[in-house]
Amino acid sequence: MLNKNKGLLSSLLLILPMAFSLTSCSPVNDDNLDLSMKTLDFHNTTDMYNVKDTTLDTYYETNSTLPYVSVTEFVDSLEGFINTKYMSDSFDTMRNKLTLSWRSSTYRYECVFNWNDNTIYVNNIDFFNLRYTASTTNFSKYLSMSKRTTANAHSVTYHLNDYNFDILFYKGQCLVPFHILNTLFCSYFEVQYNGDAYYATYDNLNTQSDEIFDEIKTSSLNGKKRSYETALDNYNHLLFALDYYYGLKDDKEITYFKDYISSDLKDRLLSTDINIYNDALLEFIYTDLNELHTRVDSFSFYNYKDDTYDKKSYYGEFWNKYYDSRALLMEDRKNKLGEDIPLVRYINNKAIITFDSFKTGLEDEIYNKDGSIRDDAYLYDTHELMKKCMNEIGNHDEVNKIIIDLSLNGGGNVGALYRALGYLTNNDIQVSSYNSLSGECLTTYYKVDVNEDGNYDENDAYTQYKWYVLSGINTFSAANQYVSIIKNQNIARIIGKTSGGGMCSILPIAMVDGTNLDISSNNTARYVKFDGDTYMYNSIEHGIDPDFDLDYQYFYDDAYLDTFIDSL
Repeated sequence: MLNKNKGLLSSLLLILPMAFSLTSCSPVNDDNLDLSMKTLDFHNTTDMYNVKDTTLDTYYETNSTLPYVSVTEFVDSLEGFINTKYMSDSFDTMRNKLTLSWRSSTYRYECVFNWNDNTIYVNNIDFFNLRYTASTTNFSKYLSMSKRTTANAHSVTYHLNDYNFDILFYKGQCLVPFHILNTLFCSYFEVQYNGDAYYATYDNLNTQSDEIFDEIKTSSLNGKKRSYETALDNYNHLLFALDYYYGLKDDKEITYFKDYISSDLKDRLLSTDINIYNDALLEFIYTDLNELHTRVDSFSFYNYKDDTYDKKSYYGEFWNKYYDSRALLMEDRKNKLGEDIPLVRYINNKAIITFDSFKTGLEDEIYNKDGSIRDDAYLYDTHELMKKCMNEIGNHDEVNKIIIDLSLNGGGNVGALYRALGYLTNNDIQVSSYNSLSGECLTTYYKVDVNEDGNYDENDAYTQYKWYVLSGINTFSAANQYVSIIKNQNIARIIGKTSGGGMCSILPIAMVDGTNLDISSNNTARYVKFDGDTYMYNSIEHGIDPDFDLDYQYFYDDAYLDTFIDSL
């Protein structure tokens, strides 16, 4: 529970001279509003975090379906995801603000809600990272952070007036539109509001089991016509989410999305006809933004749960280029290597390891009940896959060169990619990022305990081999970052074509009408160069060039690869 400190600052302020209070403070409230209230159930549908089922008092203004919730009640409901026992709240009604805060060993993090200015201020966006570790998956297994450097981080103020949203102080409570709080506080542990209840999910709706998906998507809103007011709230929330959290604004030369979206597209996004709206949204996401990390995962609660749309018909140039290339490469790989490609194949003194995603397995996908490793753990976890491959390669004394084939690797979990890099080098894995919201340039150095002996030392990596990485347009997202780190630290030689890019982590967004999006977030992986006395955090959105060019037609031609590698 939040540590309550309500009214303390207000009472302290009363001892100050009256002239100061009158000139600097103007307390306001919204008690005159005629708000209706419903107590709605809050269900946790995932065991990833130990969040208990509860209820949320939900408030509505007259003739509006936009749900407001108490900031403190909402945060309390997330205990188990947010570690609320370390968070305090303090109301200062003279200055029209609620402050949530928590303290690390070196810093006091604050989030201030001001209902007079309609602003939300955070002194550091790491305020929102007071979270528990996921209970069913250890994303940081065998990783140790040896050092971290940070620079340029600044505070952030969210201006809700720009999006026609209010913060209310109503009968002693600070009320904020639920979807704003959800966007601020919930990342991957996403809360869905279907008009009847709240449901916490891990990731977006489209990733849930059929049973949970059907339960959440079955709503009293199904088949109803969106009101214009709901459509407008939905549009404004879209603008809010993209303006503050879309990580490719600079890359696409976007300042504010209200200026980027055409008047025709805006009119269709505001349509009360759900089909017109969905058509416009798909065009905006897939044709206009045209990058793979931003996509529609599931449609509005005003749709029926089984409604479908042909997303591919909206694909822009890069979407089509990526999937056309993928289809050709997959067919070529099948024709040359067969239907079932071995994890490791051999060409004379070379071994080729192939995997198409970076995975961190659930604990019960890796371990048997007695704690031993499952025989099929490598199917679910990239570290287990690499371990299996290297054990096998160790039986081939002739091998002294290893190729990591990431030509069809579309990405995955970054913890898995860091562990996979630990097989190639005993040096720290240098991971650099830039946050486009806070301006923070962050570099973290990880050591990897590859051999699982509890030590992070020179006995971990397989440095007796010469390493190569095969990359191309379908080497995307986390795989693109893998290639970037390889190049930045000169860990291996990169062959093939320019990787596919995708430098942003993905942020799920649950919109006002229930549409679920993934967007390219403001957390962006970077390629760092040292220029004189300055570190340059360069974009990797458009991929990493190889050290040695190799035509796609030779990617799976083992005889050609054999000769090609020997020529380098």
